[in-house]
Amino acid sequence: AHNFPLDLAAIEVSSTNG
Repeated sequence: AHNFPLDLAAIEVSSTNG
């Protein structure tokens, strides 16, 4: 997943979600 606020699974590792 990308750094999107929709991808909760990615947000956990991605801290650049806007």
